[in-house]
Amino acid sequence: MSANKGIIEHQALVRSVSRNSAQVEILVRSACSACHAKMMCNASDESRRIIDVVLGPDDHVEVGQTVNVYGSKSWGIKAVLLAYVVPVILILAVLIVSKALDIPDNVAGLSAIGIQVPYFFLLYLLRNQMGRQIVFKITK
Repeated sequence: MSANKGIIEHQALVRSVSRNSAQVEILVRSACSACHAKMMCNASDESRRIIDVVLGPDDHVEVGQTVNVYGSKSWGIKAVLLAYVVPVILILAVLIVSKALDIPDNVAGLSAIGIQVPYFFLLYLLRNQMGRQIVFKITK
């Protein structure tokens, strides 16, 4: 992975190709997965992620080809905000308002957790709009 000039880049393997997009598989490794002693501890972590990549008119890729996939670092930050920061803020806001209104703790706790349901449902409904804005591209 390289992270320069607001770009995040990963090496990926092309899994399938359609007319104007391709599915690529990225191997994501934790920092300790490269450690020579990773077999002795259970801290190493490695996962594979498949993402859709928009192909430009000059992009010609084949299944099994190794390519570089890149995207904007700013969208990574927005994704973290939407997935982690906003839900925590919602929980805290509900708990603070519940405490101010003297609502019992069990109801306040369930309400704080319950507020996540409509929030993530809204994200689910907006997934196509966000997906059009989050674009990954390929370089060889």
